[in-house]
Amino acid sequence: MSPSFIGLAMMQFLTVFNDNAYRWLIIPIGYEVLGPRYEGLILSIGLACFVVPYVLLAGPAGYVADRFPKRTVMATCMVAQALILVFGMGAILITSIPLAFLILVLMGTQGAMLAPAKGGCIPEIVRADRISMANGVVGFAMILGSVVGSVLGNELYVLTRPAGLHHWGLSAGVLIGAACAGWIAALTTVRSPAADPHRRFRVNQVRETLRDLAQLAADRKLLVVALASAFFWFLAALSQINVYLFGTTELHIHQQYVGPLLGVLALGAGMGSVLAGIWSAGRIDLGIVPLSALGIAASAGLLWAIPGFSGAPAAAYAWTCFGLWLLGLAAGLYDVPLQAFMQHNSPLAKRGAILAAANFLAFTAMLLASAVFWILRDVFARSGAQIFLFGAIVTLPVLGGLLGRFPREALAALVRPIRAAARLRRPRSG
Repeated sequence: MSPSFIGLAMMQFLTVFNDNAYRWLIIPIGYEVLGPRYEGLILSIGLACFVVPYVLLAGPAGYVADRFPKRTVMATCMVAQALILVFGMGAILITSIPLAFLILVLMGTQGAMLAPAKGGCIPEIVRADRISMANGVVGFAMILGSVVGSVLGNELYVLTRPAGLHHWGLSAGVLIGAACAGWIAALTTVRSPAADPHRRFRVNQVRETLRDLAQLAADRKLLVVALASAFFWFLAALSQINVYLFGTTELHIHQQYVGPLLGVLALGAGMGSVLAGIWSAGRIDLGIVPLSALGIAASAGLLWAIPGFSGAPAAAYAWTCFGLWLLGLAAGLYDVPLQAFMQHNSPLAKRGAILAAANFLAFTAMLLASAVFWILRDVFARSGAQIFLFGAIVTLPVLGGLLGRFPREALAALVRPIRAAARLRRPRSG
């Protein structure tokens, strides 16, 4: 409950809120201006524009996180976000879809430069035995920002139709105001010295990224955890953009009902993040990860089956909400232990570089998800339900690998809550 940690959580919420609100404001504007035949392409480009900077700037972001105080990096990035959104609103006012998506690239650039500093700040604020819980809270703030941003961005589009031009000041006030509030929140975080103030900037950033990846690969367990986290982000990105397709083509719902579906998915992930912190009970518990992967596969399979058995449209919508909440819950449980392990086991002087390398893998996986979605939708004409089935199928080998890697940890994680429940039911003596 320190002001520093609360400020970090608030900044996390606000920056993720703006990322999602702006993205889900301009995507339906793109549909309206360009036409529904570009649906799959716009969804894929909307994700790719945001993710590409994370891939290209992993090296510079790691350098900045180590070279400068993390509070300075975070505050500067929030100021940059406010300025970027000013230009974003200008793109909407002149109805330039290419420019609006270019602004989304700049939003991704700001987020990419912020990510290693934000993640590396947690071990500097909280004790080692609270890192898992802290990641659960920050993860919940991120997911809550995604919930509110996705729903409100979609709602801002509905309120400002046509093409975001009606009452456009509402969108500007919400987005730019949130960025300014995030800047204030960043200034409340702890003032700590730079981790490696003498680190030199390398002009050849390809080589720098390879250097960061080599540092990550030098620790085999860190590499396995980073790859497992990258798979999570691949599946999360694929699921998020597929929700829009599933709602409009499988459930045949109007625009205003898509936002709640995105919100339910993100809300489940937020609850899973908090539950992961509680379940870990003060430790970094990788045994939760394979159990969560099983939940991801099962819930994605349920979403595939819903159009075939749900019957009435209202029942299909309700089952979809449940399936998305379950998918989000399992996803939140999955990633929190992985992030906590990465932060706790990365050497302090190299933490920014290692987290940058992990981010590079994660966002490369997200970029791959945008390409896979476009191929499945536009090349092979797969439905939203079939794309969820694809997600369930590709999770199964990952589940097998995790169970093979962490069998004892998974069994211990499964038994622990059962024993805790048994102790609660045991009658007290005397």
